[in-house]
Amino acid sequence: GTRPDVDVAKVNGENKENELGLLEFIHNLVETMDKWAGSICELDIMYQLEEVHFILDEMVMNGYIVETCKGATLRPVDLLERESRKGEAMFK
Repeated sequence: GTRPDVDVAKVNGENKENELGLLEFIHNLVETMDKWAGSICELDIMYQLEEVHFILDEMVMNGYIVETCKGATLRPVDLLERESRKGEAMFK
């Protein structure tokens, strides 16, 4: 949805983050990256760091979780990869 599930910012010196929500987000992030890379591992993250940052940017904005749907998160990544392949094919 569009309503943030977890606020990771500190308010008045108190930590207002929901630990269970953060664990759920990390789980969702790993599942999303698994769907994108097959079976995600550290090397996938190291060698494709720009794409991983893009996925994370699609999910989090200004400290708020804005997208949790794997399909909606990966759609722009798929489009970028397709366009990249088209550009490479033009120069062969």
